[in-house]
Amino acid sequence: MNGDQRGAPQSAVLITGAARGLGADLSRGLASTGHTVVGLARSADALAELEAEISAAGGSFISVVGDVRDTAALEKAVETAGSAPGGLYGVIANAGIAGPTAPVQDVTDDEWNETFDINVTSVFRLCRAAAPTLIARGNGRIVIIGSVTGKRPLAGRSPYAASKLALVGLARTLAAELGPEGTTVNVVSPWLLDGPRFDRVVSAQAELLGSPDADVRAEMVSGTATRSTVSPDDVLASVEYLLDPRNRNITGQDINVSAGAVMY
Repeated sequence: MNGDQRGAPQSAVLITGAARGLGADLSRGLASTGHTVVGLARSADALAELEAEISAAGGSFISVVGDVRDTAALEKAVETAGSAPGGLYGVIANAGIAGPTAPVQDVTDDEWNETFDINVTSVFRLCRAAAPTLIARGNGRIVIIGSVTGKRPLAGRSPYAASKLALVGLARTLAAELGPEGTTVNVVSPWLLDGPRFDRVVSAQAELLGSPDADVRAEMVSGTATRSTVSPDDVLASVEYLLDPRNRNITGQDINVSAGAVMY
């Protein structure tokens, strides 16, 4: 069986931060196309609710309760996905935090370190845990959820912007390392992603600038080519594209899902 035949549907995809927000949307979408989704998150209740929802819709979802900062939890999730029908095919590093919104002189070491530990170091640990299984498979996929904030930064977001741009360097290095073994590694970077986190970012930015939330949101949207925000389905479409076994020669890329806010 060659790499194209051992493709994405009917195989397992591991998603971190799967219980809520974009992670839950990706879980629903990928389960609906035939993947077994293994979701790692801290909330057992939220995972159970999502598992019941996906199962009721005819999909397959396996919950793993754990924190992405815990290497043992990551290894358990990889092992669970490897034992699922079709084996582990895709890894989606989605878990992350927004970090503080504050001038650089007010950012504490703890805030900086927490942002990097969750947004960057946990992704490294996840990829390290999954690499042997993906190498053995011979046609794996890793998709890291980044952010356009790393390239179009907002004032007061230094830890988050730096952490998300760091993921691009990590992904490109892993693409060079794992490419000869058949595994692709790419980043999908949203901007103005609809949802509660974006609402919180707008509110924090408005507070920092002393402006109304509506004005900050309108200014952000006006900076896009399509004058729109981005939906979870927009991100899902890019993730599905990168998971497609036909796209084995697309690797080391940082794909902006930004409504044209960034074009490089």
